[in-house]
Amino acid sequence: MKIITRTVSAIALAMSLAMPLVASANVQEMESKGKPNVLIDYFWRSTDIPFAAAEQLRGYVMESLVNTKRAEIMDVDTKSTLRIEAERREAGVEAGDDAERMKVMAQEGANFLVDGRITSLVTEKKKNDDGGIYYTSQVGYTLKVINPNDGKTILTRSFTHGGELFGDNVGNTPEEAVTKAVKKARDGVSGFFQEAFPLFGLLLEAGEVKDGKVNTAYMSLGEAHGVAKKDKFDVCVVREIAGRKSVKTIAEAEVTAVEGDDISAVKIKKNQKELKAAIDGGQTIVFKSVPKKAGGLGGFKL
Repeated sequence: MKIITRTVSAIALAMSLAMPLVASANVQEMESKGKPNVLIDYFWRSTDIPFAAAEQLRGYVMESLVNTKRAEIMDVDTKSTLRIEAERREAGVEAGDDAERMKVMAQEGANFLVDGRITSLVTEKKKNDDGGIYYTSQVGYTLKVINPNDGKTILTRSFTHGGELFGDNVGNTPEEAVTKAVKKARDGVSGFFQEAFPLFGLLLEAGEVKDGKVNTAYMSLGEAHGVAKKDKFDVCVVREIAGRKSVKTIAEAEVTAVEGDDISAVKIKKNQKELKAAIDGGQTIVFKSVPKKAGGLGGFKL
């Protein structure tokens, strides 16, 4: 059973309905570029937290966002108009409170800003049963995704990495212990970014249709978007109620194969009959990504 491919504007419609972060941005600009421009600002830290440790953490957070393939990355270090001295952030100036700086970020083309605040960095010297010395480290921080056009926070969450639960957080030097703790951010914050920057795709074609059920289908998301086998999606319909647009989840899907840059095969896991009825009724079918849980114990608090 063939389904006519709908225009990209349908994706923008679903995005504007389902996610406030996209509704508050320039949707047309995001359509043309495909992905939002996200600027990773310097992380705030107190004076007792080394700048090198803060930059290590920021680097791993940036790597996590790159790995999601959800955004075009803008590093503050590459923008001369945004470079600031470390003392400025140490004084307590946060991105959400700095209207002039955010204005410059928007002018530089940033659709969103990732702001970090390191709340703690504790490194401890310890002795094992044999008398040997080792170090453990734990870092706590908060991430915010901010719209620089109006200063509104889109999503915020706190994280803690490190400790001594497993040996992979232990170092022979304080610096090694810190590096191992902040490195946990690479996997530990991926779900946060997947929630902040969800994927939206369209139904391209129904696959297996049997006994009034759509069992498999193809959607307009693929390798270019970071989609992988076993990724999960909500299957939604765009509807109008009392003159207002809304999105309703009617089924669940799981990726069975990524078949190109912008095409993946999915298995419909739930409500196959309801999906078939929606398709027959000519409704717009949208696939919305479901955030993955953090890998390992990246956000585990000891």
